[in-house]
Amino acid sequence: MLEVKNITKIYHSKHAEDVVALDDISLNLGDKGLVFLLGKSGSGKSTVLNTIGGLDSFDKGEIIINGKSSKDFKQKDFDAYRNTYIGFIFQEYNVLPDFTVAQNIGLALELQGKKADKETIDNILATVDLTGYGDRKPNQLSGGQKQRIAIARALVKNPQIIMADEPTGALDSKTGRQVFETLRKLANEKLVIVVSHDRESAELFADRIIELKDGRILSDRVQKYVQPKMVSPNISLVQNNLVHIKGGKLTLLDRQFIDKMVSTTNGDIFISASHDINRDIRQSAKINETGQSSVLVDTTDNDVKRSNEPQKFNLIRGKMRTKDTFKMGASSLKSKKGKLVVSVILAILAMALFGFADTMACFNSAQNMYQTIQSSENKNFSLQKVVNTSNYFDASDHISPYDRDAKSTQADLDYLRSKYTNHRFIPVYNINVSLGYYKTESLNWYTNSSTSRGYYLTADDYNKYNLAIVHGNYPATENEVAISLLEFECYKLANYRNESYEEETIQSYGDIVGKKIEGYTITGIINTNLPEDIKTAILNKNTSYMDLQTLNVAPILETGFHYGLFFGAEPKSNASYAYINYSSEKYSMGQVSSFFTYGNDILSNSTLKTPITSLNYNQAIFCFNTIKYNDTDYRIPDLEIYGSNVADVRSQLATMFASAEIWDEYFANSLITDNNGSKSQSFDLEIVGVYATASEEETHYSSKALAGIATKKMGLSIACVGEFNSFITRATGTSQDKDLVYECCNYESLNDRFLIQNEASPFLKNFYNIIKTTAQVFLYIGIFFAVFATLLIMSFIGNSIAYKKKEIGILRALGATGHDVYRIFTWESLIIVAIIFVIASILVFGGSLAVNIILKSKVGLYLSLLSFGPRQLGLIGGICLLIGLLASWLPTRKVSKMKPIDAIQERK
Repeated sequence: MLEVKNITKIYHSKHAEDVVALDDISLNLGDKGLVFLLGKSGSGKSTVLNTIGGLDSFDKGEIIINGKSSKDFKQKDFDAYRNTYIGFIFQEYNVLPDFTVAQNIGLALELQGKKADKETIDNILATVDLTGYGDRKPNQLSGGQKQRIAIARALVKNPQIIMADEPTGALDSKTGRQVFETLRKLANEKLVIVVSHDRESAELFADRIIELKDGRILSDRVQKYVQPKMVSPNISLVQNNLVHIKGGKLTLLDRQFIDKMVSTTNGDIFISASHDINRDIRQSAKINETGQSSVLVDTTDNDVKRSNEPQKFNLIRGKMRTKDTFKMGASSLKSKKGKLVVSVILAILAMALFGFADTMACFNSAQNMYQTIQSSENKNFSLQKVVNTSNYFDASDHISPYDRDAKSTQADLDYLRSKYTNHRFIPVYNINVSLGYYKTESLNWYTNSSTSRGYYLTADDYNKYNLAIVHGNYPATENEVAISLLEFECYKLANYRNESYEEETIQSYGDIVGKKIEGYTITGIINTNLPEDIKTAILNKNTSYMDLQTLNVAPILETGFHYGLFFGAEPKSNASYAYINYSSEKYSMGQVSSFFTYGNDILSNSTLKTPITSLNYNQAIFCFNTIKYNDTDYRIPDLEIYGSNVADVRSQLATMFASAEIWDEYFANSLITDNNGSKSQSFDLEIVGVYATASEEETHYSSKALAGIATKKMGLSIACVGEFNSFITRATGTSQDKDLVYECCNYESLNDRFLIQNEASPFLKNFYNIIKTTAQVFLYIGIFFAVFATLLIMSFIGNSIAYKKKEIGILRALGATGHDVYRIFTWESLIIVAIIFVIASILVFGGSLAVNIILKSKVGLYLSLLSFGPRQLGLIGGICLLIGLLASWLPTRKVSKMKPIDAIQERK
């Protein structure tokens, strides 16, 4: 059954000489019998037990189990070998404190894949006289009871080999004797190997005694039984000095033999009729039931006890039940509670930061815009076209890419109407009709000197947008307009100046109706439902810019019909009205009164006025009126002859100034600049037209810009009647609402596109940038804390491993694998991260909800700036899981590979 061949075990030391624990030991232990290993401390007896039991490794040799050599065994094979063939009984019992008696015993069965049913457990407890002890914990048992539990645990899986290391070392003599008696019975069917210092017990109970010294076998002897000398049928002589008298009537010869023995003996003679005393005499004199006495003789191969049945080698791979690994993992949390709390708190902080970072990273401007539009009472929003300058500049232009507002065309309107058929898109015209007849100095920045917005609405539109006439009539002809209630209030506040610049007081609606603006007759005043607080703030000259920002005034005006003119008919294209609309206030200019093309032919007639409705990005038109330089006005003469390219224009214009120095310093080097004011001479522009401003006064409004080149490449655009400032529409309650919003609210897009303008748009745009930056900061902080938390949890798991190291060794001795050990501490780690996950998720959810509620209450918008959902749960859970697995795997690797005996003895 079990054979040991040439086993050598050497303990290596860095600071001392190597110790040879076993020196080329060979043993044939057979299939059954009680074998004692004797010797002084350090003789190697425990090392023999540990190596042949697979608890310890050896340097040379092999173990043969049922004909199978251990030479090719891996750690998992030794685990299975212990699980299949061996039951261990330790000196210190080594029962698991977190399990009941029944669970300790049942664990051995379950590792073999068997069911630990109550009947089986009760039967094995009865075998060791512990009936009814199944539900007790080990701390409720005496030392002898714990040892019997250890024996029951070894017996329950019916192993072929039982190995006991000093099984009575911690017991009193009576209990120890009971243990040896139990092992003696077991040896009739199994191989029982006992390590002991107790020579007396060995000689009393052993079938074979092997004595070791300095790692070598000093003697190997077996018990041989000798027949007693028969004096008569009733009397036999054992070992020449012990008389065995059978019960019954003695004959005369029997009495004579006894009388002679008594008369020739100087010492005391005891004759006992007590069963207990006689039993003790038998044991001490090593007399069996047949009266034979034993003697120790050297072991031969014929003395090795072998089973008559052939033995097969078949390993059972052990695996602990999940609930057992979970229970042991959970029990480990009892150690180092303070460190556990600190680790958990830091990890919760890390996970919360990750969660908040991801709620920010998942900020969906389109979803928020859609949600706001759907939730708001105001369903209106406007679409403003923007172009991305990166599409039109290369690196040599030294211009940073960013969006610029641009004018929309009829093609844009056609595109929107064809794609979103459920929506009505109302163009906002760039009319630039003067409203300069009222005093502007007494009003704030929103009541400017001219209006640049015009609307043409149908009767259905007036109804849909709830635009009620409060006085007069809706405009009906191309020469009629209506004004908003806001603009009426401006006139009322600042008075009205007629076409002769005579001031008139406006007190009631009737005072303004019938008057004219640039030839248009005002027919009525329309209530656009502007909130009263907004109107009051606009009309109050003491309202600050920040007050208006707080009230969100700009988007409210942008998305409604609160300022501008309501036309009675759709405006027609008019070549005499063309407008250069600069993207920056620095380059603002007014109405173009004289506008004509400049082609490739040499022109001498300045009266040709062919309209230009748009510019390409490599084309430019030129302003001819006045150039102001160093407070001196340089009037450009009437146009006569110019070349067809920039160089010719530059050359001929230079001659019109007092000196070429003015051209070089002012015109060429100042006007063609990038958005940051840096000079750039790389523009390749084609001059396709020229224009003149209406008056010298308008020219002086921004003389530097008026003397320059107007081109879309500079972010400028020419806008004639027929181009639109924006489009106003409203939510329809259909799926197209979402499609439109998602198309427009893509701040990352580099394409020319439309942007939605409404009450939420400034916040969404600003929060979009803030949140992206904050999310990145939170992410980095979260990573730092996550790494730190991982190290802390790893350290905690390491402490748990140290706390549980002996129990790990016990489990391995029973047949558990290194993978089972990993599962135990993985459960512990997962329990910790589960706590972290739950609390962190609650924090992130609660924090996100609080931010959104506060925003709604403070700003009045239905925004979800922080969106907590399945993705955030998955992220926090995924990171927690990763931390848990790493924190348990790294420290568990070492202990899972430890030799079981090192773990049991808690060696490093």
